[in-house]
Amino acid sequence: MRDFVSRHLLENGAAFNEHKAAPGHLNYVLEAARNRNLEVQAVGLGHYFYADGAVVGGIRKMVTTLVGDVAAQVAESKTVTKQLLERAGVPTPHGRGFKIYEFASAVAFQESLGGPVVLKPAGGRGGEGVRCNVRDSAEFERAWAYTAGITAKGSRVLVEEQVAGIDIRAYVIGDTVIAAATRLPSFVVGDGATTVADLIELKTEKRARNAYLARGAIVMDEEVVTEQGYALGSVPEHGEVVVLNGVANVHQGGENVDITRLISPELADLAVRAARAIPGLRAAGIDLITPSLDTSDGAVVLEANVSANIGMHHLPAYGEPVDVAAALVEEMLDHSC
Repeated sequence: MRDFVSRHLLENGAAFNEHKAAPGHLNYVLEAARNRNLEVQAVGLGHYFYADGAVVGGIRKMVTTLVGDVAAQVAESKTVTKQLLERAGVPTPHGRGFKIYEFASAVAFQESLGGPVVLKPAGGRGGEGVRCNVRDSAEFERAWAYTAGITAKGSRVLVEEQVAGIDIRAYVIGDTVIAAATRLPSFVVGDGATTVADLIELKTEKRARNAYLARGAIVMDEEVVTEQGYALGSVPEHGEVVVLNGVANVHQGGENVDITRLISPELADLAVRAARAIPGLRAAGIDLITPSLDTSDGAVVLEANVSANIGMHHLPAYGEPVDVAAALVEEMLDHSC
């Protein structure tokens, strides 16, 4: 991640994008429908789109009609999603799901992996309950207590190998990756004069000027910062990247960078294959981790998110915006009766 920031942001002089108040996920889609002269009707908890009196699609909360009922149910479970991906030959991190009372089995599995692991609720969303880079038994016990405490009763805690690489959200519609972005864990860049604490304050002020990032505050993980040899009072050298936590979700301070033009055709194909592995799924955010943007070698798929917020593509912190909402409505029109 630090290499990515240095190579793609710092060396290329990428400018931070400021975005004023934005419509939000739902309103982006409604606006795209109206721009195509579709009649938008609110019915129950959803909004539906009509052309010449015939329904062509719609959206309910964050999920469009391009997601079938079975696909939505599958995506609710990271365990089931993982099984379908593996059955389709899509690479995933080595991992297993454990009931909350199966702590001893989970410990034995973690030890068998022989490396750092990630713990996450099988039905979790938005990075909630995720613990990354768990290396030893003491860390695992603390991480398990945290994740299990958030995991819904009757659900599972997913224990997976920690795969190093670039975190990608590829938004697949039909058979195409319409947009791709990497989500970076919260970070600051040293200037040789400012402390980590003050750099965090400056970054917070900058995030407030981006309507997408402003929704989430920076969450600093002291252990992550300490492992890099820093404390709040430390002064990083000029250009030195300090990662503040291990979770890339925007709600915990993550930042989104558009990489639609940077990912290789092989990576795009992997994302499409992942979407195809889930019956009835014609639009979703596919989450991947890859060692390189230039190849799919070593890449793994983490999950499919049917309610992926398209705001991250419309309002990137760095890079060019992509109009995903327009592509969603066009797909509905192309497949309407």
